[in-house]
Amino acid sequence: ARLGHGWHEFTEQGERFASPAHLYTPDLDVFGQGSLFQLLNETATRAGEERLAAWLSSPAPLEVVEARQGAAQELAPRVDFRQDLCVDARTVAKEKADPALFIQWAEAGSSLDSIRWSRPLAVVLPFVTLALFILGEVGVIPGASVWAGLIAQLALAAATRKTLKRMDDNVEKGERGFARYAPLFERIEGQRFEHPLLRQLQSGLQQQGEPPVSTHFRRFSQLFSL
Repeated sequence: ARLGHGWHEFTEQGERFASPAHLYTPDLDVFGQGSLFQLLNETATRAGEERLAAWLSSPAPLEVVEARQGAAQELAPRVDFRQDLCVDARTVAKEKADPALFIQWAEAGSSLDSIRWSRPLAVVLPFVTLALFILGEVGVIPGASVWAGLIAQLALAAATRKTLKRMDDNVEKGERGFARYAPLFERIEGQRFEHPLLRQLQSGLQQQGEPPVSTHFRRFSQLFSL
């Protein structure tokens, strides 16, 4: 579609970045239907869209332009890498994620303080219920006593349901907005770049003495699943 006129059907046209007062974007069809943004946009996140729009809307110093051109020249023949990256992005980003949601959740602190009292009960009640069941089976206490344990567990679940649901929704936003991008980072980490700009971007994915970003993502995904 991008090689032909099919790109005119792409839904993401960048209208939210259009400004009638801008010096050149309206005249040059930078945003909107049939625009340069509509043709170029292969971004997988809202932040990526904003970066692309900023590049198209603002001039850059000569050295920055030359660095971008040099990086593009190195990436141009790496067709498989670029297309695999786009496929990975489309697979995980049916709706473009906003990493800010993840950061917001991560920095908000614990959301379970209000039900901290329930944790010991959640550990003890199943054993109490099991003990009541066994004692009822051997005739030490009435068999119906097991219902007391089951009702207590149901009451605990009901009392904590709203708080846990709210926490689960917030974690889901974080997972949807960030952690699913692990395959993209892993693919970038596996490349060997020569251009300084590409090497600088790649080096930002791993702090000295730390495992790569994709490793942190996988660990977060495991914790999220738990």
